[in-house]
Amino acid sequence: IDRKMMAAFVAWTRMREKLAAYNINTSQPWMRAFERYRASPEGQEPVAQRGWRDQFAVWSAIANEEMIRNQRTDEFLQAQRELLQAGIAFRKTQTDLSETVCGLFGLPTQSDFDELSRQLTELRREVRALARNTSRQADQRKGANDE
Repeated sequence: IDRKMMAAFVAWTRMREKLAAYNINTSQPWMRAFERYRASPEGQEPVAQRGWRDQFAVWSAIANEEMIRNQRTDEFLQAQRELLQAGIAFRKTQTDLSETVCGLFGLPTQSDFDELSRQLTELRREVRALARNTSRQADQRKGANDE
């Protein structure tokens, strides 16, 4: 269990590193948007002169442009991919650790609940199909008796 706990900690640390890299990448367009807004004529006007809604619309348009431009870069896609992969790896080690701990204490695992849920879904389908067949047969008998 110590190895599994260490693996989960290492995976969590890697995920946090990738999250930091992702946050750095995603903060850059916000800074560029702020600089562009402050340099624009609208950004230099007092809010009272031009309503807050108008200024927010300008800010929002600039921020959206910067976000879209950033999301299309290879750096963003790489950071997003690495974060996703690290998150999946962390989740896998977390599940492995959880299954081990549950096994030690004789508790049902997530896999057990997933299997139980799958079986319950299959049983419900079978019961509905059986009810439909029974209803059809009853209707056929009733139709035959009416003739």
